[in-house]
Amino acid sequence: MDDADFQRKEVAFQVDADFVDSFDDLLNFVTVKFKKTYSNGQDDVTEQLLFNKRDLDNGVNIKSIMYPRLGLTGKDWQQYQYQIVWSLKGKDVSLRIPANISEWLTSSDPVISLTPPFERVQISVDAERDRFLNGGFSSAQVRFASIVGGKPSQVKRLVLRANDPEWVSNVSIYKDVDKPLVYETSWYSGSGEIKQDLKLMESDYLYVVPPQQEGTIDQFRKDNPIAPRTNEQSPPEQIQEEGTEQQQEVIEQQEEGTEQIQEEGTEQIQEEGTEQIQEEGTEQIQEEGTEQIQEEGTEQIQEEGTEQQEEGTEQQENTIPPNNN
Repeated sequence: MDDADFQRKEVAFQVDADFVDSFDDLLNFVTVKFKKTYSNGQDDVTEQLLFNKRDLDNGVNIKSIMYPRLGLTGKDWQQYQYQIVWSLKGKDVSLRIPANISEWLTSSDPVISLTPPFERVQISVDAERDRFLNGGFSSAQVRFASIVGGKPSQVKRLVLRANDPEWVSNVSIYKDVDKPLVYETSWYSGSGEIKQDLKLMESDYLYVVPPQQEGTIDQFRKDNPIAPRTNEQSPPEQIQEEGTEQQQEVIEQQEEGTEQIQEEGTEQIQEEGTEQIQEEGTEQIQEEGTEQIQEEGTEQIQEEGTEQQEEGTEQQENTIPPNNN
């Protein structure tokens, strides 16, 4: 309808999609206070909208307010006023925009984007799970802290477990603009908790390394280094080179072991073969010698006996007197 008394305007308020996950850790809810005043004596229109985590989980990130024109002329009827209040988890003071409760923002836009007054930082946390087991740790906890709403606050807590399928975890952190971000890591094992010093985040990538414990594989490797490191390297390159060195040493040990086995085996075969040849040769010589002696002795005895018999016969014939008859 074109009648100014019956026209209505809709204003939509939408939570910025890039900041929806801030309701998981940082925000309880956001409230929009709306006001439309009339210069012609009509009563003000006031409304209030609220967005919380349940709304966002259900896909509700847009809510609207309608107000009537009520006979206003010109562009004045398009203008309205609003305030935004962000409720922070664990805080007794909310963030108001504008900061003064008596001040209002003025707009004539049909859509207002609700963006928290924070800086969003995306962090990748890298932790090799085999180092958890080698170091004797079952889990670790990384706590991030910064300035939120002008006050120091823990802004994120990340739990890392030794059996996690993924080594890299990505987290979103919200803090006041241009404020530093720090972190602290605690490691948990059967012996209790080991807390590392607070450190400053200097990039959007964090590589966490467990501390050394007595009686662990990591401590053994530290006490028995494979080879000295001559240059500084990033952890992934360092691990790959150490693994390559270990594999090369294993290959060399295998080759040395093979050569030793071959040499020792050859010597053993030669020694055993020589002994066997000597033993078998001696037995063979003894057996063959005995047979030869027996055979030659028997032949010699037989021959000598035959010769003696022939000589005895001849002697008998010579001693018999001739018969003259």
